[in-house]
Amino acid sequence: MMQVLDKIQLQPEFNAFMREMCSASELQELLGLTPHQFRILEKKGVFEASKCVVFYNDEHNKPVVCASLKYNTRLNILAYTRHLQPQLEGLKKQGKIIEELKRTLKTLQRQDKRVGLQKERIADLSSTKATYDKENKELKGQISALLEQNKALETRTSDQLAAIFNTDREGIFNLTAKGICIKTDRRYWDFEGSVRNYIKVLQEQKQPDPNKINTATLCEILGLTKQRIYQLEGAGVFAKSEHDSWDLTQTLNQFITYKLQNEESELGVARARKELADAKLKELSYKEKVGELLTFDTIAKALQDIAITISNKLYSLPHLLKRKHRLEAPLIQDLNLEIESILAELQDPQAYELASQQAQAIAQEEQKLEKLNASMRESPIGGSDDKD
Repeated sequence: MMQVLDKIQLQPEFNAFMREMCSASELQELLGLTPHQFRILEKKGVFEASKCVVFYNDEHNKPVVCASLKYNTRLNILAYTRHLQPQLEGLKKQGKIIEELKRTLKTLQRQDKRVGLQKERIADLSSTKATYDKENKELKGQISALLEQNKALETRTSDQLAAIFNTDREGIFNLTAKGICIKTDRRYWDFEGSVRNYIKVLQEQKQPDPNKINTATLCEILGLTKQRIYQLEGAGVFAKSEHDSWDLTQTLNQFITYKLQNEESELGVARARKELADAKLKELSYKEKVGELLTFDTIAKALQDIAITISNKLYSLPHLLKRKHRLEAPLIQDLNLEIESILAELQDPQAYELASQQAQAIAQEEQKLEKLNASMRESPIGGSDDKD
């Protein structure tokens, strides 16, 4: 039995650019494969030879069989493409991975660059820290030396204090017992505090309390003899604060009470009032003499000097702040306006009305006492005045 084979006629002709069928070598060259690779893929079933007889008609229209052209070009290329599809997907995934790795590499390179810069900064900071540590160590040494010098200035030994206070060590210990000299530890005394207390004691000794007077001054103020003063002391009217020392305010109040209680007649009351007025005037004169009272002119002059000083200081304040803090012109202008407003308030007469009223009240009281004294001298009662 004869087998009938399928036939494939090549169209176009054999030497055309593209043929429906091709040989194994042509397919290898077309796909860029080696013979070994081609055979392996053919065994895997990627490439498959056709069982048909391939022929073409020559110029005389006679069929010519092409035994070597047994691979369908299109079908084998498609089969090879399908075979490469999984590899293509893998390559795409690998490409994505490679791109991600490239981005990661760039990120790492940038981080590495930043790390390098940070390392440089750390090195600079370490150098700066070392410099500052060295300077800090030197400053600590200087501070320790200054503290030692300051301690030497703030404290003194007993011999040093004795030389300064013009006394001996025993005198220093006596002053320490009185609380004048301040001892800081076993060997040293607080120099500033001790000197301040010592100066205060000297000032108190040079400027006694104007309210403390002796017997002679009390006799002059009250117009009494020493014998009468001692009689009234014995009667319990007066009381000494210490030896030959009297409290002026307390003694004067006690004398006023005594005179008003013991003078019953009009003549006695008038005489008592006159004596009390004289005593009050003498007290005021005495206090003014020792510096406890100030005259109105003195107070006015002092207030004027204070006002001028404050005004000059306030007007110079904006220029000082401008140089020191580089303030802007609008801020300086606002500051000047505020200063002028404050000075205008200080110049307001109502601010000093209370002080003026107090000064006038004192002046009126002095005038009343003087008038009362003058009327007593002109009256018959004043002419027959005797000492108590």
